[in-house]
Amino acid sequence: MVGETRRQAVSVKSQPRGIASATPGTVFTALSDSIVVHENGKLKSAFTTKYAPTSIAATSNGIVVVGGDVSFNSLFIFFPPRFP
Repeated sequence: MVGETRRQAVSVKSQPRGIASATPGTVFTALSDSIVVHENGKLKSAFTTKYAPTSIAATSNGIVVVGGDVSFNSLFIFFPPRFP
């Protein structure tokens, strides 16, 4: 609902480096060594990365883009349903 806010805390294993929301209730969080997905406050999936994520963005159609601290300039792009 427009103008309505909800407060809900979820636990993660390290300080978030970035947070993105694709649709209401779905939150993608970049951590120091992984990406986690929460839906309506519950952990949906998580996966470990081989790089340190530094930023994250998500689109309403489910595409997730992650920037990372790697030795080459790259963006890591995940298309639905390939995101774990």
